[in-house]
Amino acid sequence: MAAKKGRGQPRKSDAPKRKSSSKIIPDAPKRTLRQREVDTIVEVLDEKTVKGEVVFRCVWGDENKPKSWVPEEKVPAELVAKFREEPDSDEDVEYEVAKLLDVKKGKVTKYLVRWTGFNSDHDSWEPAANLPKNKIAAFNKKQKNADSSDEEEKSDDEDREYAVEKIIMRKGVGKRRLYRIRWAGFSDAHNSWEPEENLGGAKKLVREFNKNADEREAKQMEKEYEVEKIVDEKTHYSKPLYCVKWHGYKKNHNTWQDAESLADCQDVLEKWELTKEKRAEKKQEQTAKRDKKKAEERKKREEAKLSKAAENAAKKATTA
Repeated sequence: MAAKKGRGQPRKSDAPKRKSSSKIIPDAPKRTLRQREVDTIVEVLDEKTVKGEVVFRCVWGDENKPKSWVPEEKVPAELVAKFREEPDSDEDVEYEVAKLLDVKKGKVTKYLVRWTGFNSDHDSWEPAANLPKNKIAAFNKKQKNADSSDEEEKSDDEDREYAVEKIIMRKGVGKRRLYRIRWAGFSDAHNSWEPEENLGGAKKLVREFNKNADEREAKQMEKEYEVEKIVDEKTHYSKPLYCVKWHGYKKNHNTWQDAESLADCQDVLEKWELTKEKRAEKKQEQTAKRDKKKAEERKKREEAKLSKAAENAAKKATTA
């Protein structure tokens, strides 16, 4: 007999069985007390309204978490009340004068005030009417004493005689001549240039210094400079100039001299010509050596190229 075709849902026994999953979905981890403290607002710093909604700038329990703006409903009511109870302006703060620093007088006399509990960034100029009279009196007395001591020191300096310890050098000529003076009892930082008229108490010292300086300068003028050698040459307006190294002087004293000034130094000029010839020969040798090296390298490259071409041709012949 042919089997009858049934309609409808299959029986439970005929339906495929589902495999039970071995995976267990864990419960959400419970937050520890430390985590709850980190996510807790501990202080309110500021308040503003954004699009009709009140928000507060808050400090979190986690020091690494940045301050942020939080809607009012998420901020503890006691922190909001504490913030709003604190004074918003300086009107409720009492300022106490620590000391007066300076004064400027005009239509209204003002004093520079340092306030108790504040640093110099908060110093301000205030009219005398707003300041305690005892502070003003103490400041004025101190200023008066300071001015009198300054005047005494100034008068002492004016009465004090400065003694010349040593004349170091001089510059200028005639009435414009100045002397570099080291004063007795003072450091080199107080050395000064003085005209001769200011050195009336040291006329003998000035005369001796001028005598020695004149003799020294005369010897310097009489001294003949001896040419040690010529170290370089250049052409200036179609005429040769020679860089001269002077005997007994370092190379920073080298000077350029024309041929006329070296007329008495023919032996030095001849040595220089020989030096130039040697330099030219050496340069020529170096050039020839460099050209030879380049030619050899070029030849090697050509030989390598030909050798590679022959190898390629042999490979093609073998393949064919």
